[in-house]
Amino acid sequence: LHNEVRELHQLFAAQQDRLANLETVMDTTAKQVTFLPPQVRMLGGKIDSLTTSISEGRYRAILLSLLGVYDLVDKVLRTLPPTAESDAEGDHRRNYEVLRTQLRQILEVNGLSEIPADGAFDPKGHRALQRVPVKDPAQANRVLEVVRPGFRTEQSILRYAEVLVGHYVPTENAEGDDRAPASNTGASD
Repeated sequence: LHNEVRELHQLFAAQQDRLANLETVMDTTAKQVTFLPPQVRMLGGKIDSLTTSISEGRYRAILLSLLGVYDLVDKVLRTLPPTAESDAEGDHRRNYEVLRTQLRQILEVNGLSEIPADGAFDPKGHRALQRVPVKDPAQANRVLEVVRPGFRTEQSILRYAEVLVGHYVPTENAEGDDRAPASNTGASD
């Protein structure tokens, strides 16, 4: 009986050694597995970017189409008189204003924002359609008028703002230069 108990103790000790080895192997494997999730996450990111790049062209085309409709509505609003002669004309104008507002909200919800077109000309967001002579040197290289607004996403520009840019041409006589700022000051008041 003592011999059998000794053999069972030896078997039990051997099993404990195997179990300890198994725990060591499991710990080593667990440490190796912790390195897999970042690789899997990178692979998931690559799949997401591939999906985005496949659909980005269609998404961009839809947003550009919406911008075309927005431009048409804006053009119609510019042709309508600012004050309506009748209630029907006023309702007509308000309908177009509501439509323009809704289109702008759709664009904003989809991550588009209008490119600011006030201040200095910026070739990163503006396209100069024409250089307009100005008398005031402070107006040189400044956006004078927005012909068509530009829009951008966080990543890129969808459409550049089309603008008219001031171009200062100095006059020959000094009196003309003295009068230009005075007339400009009166114009800005």
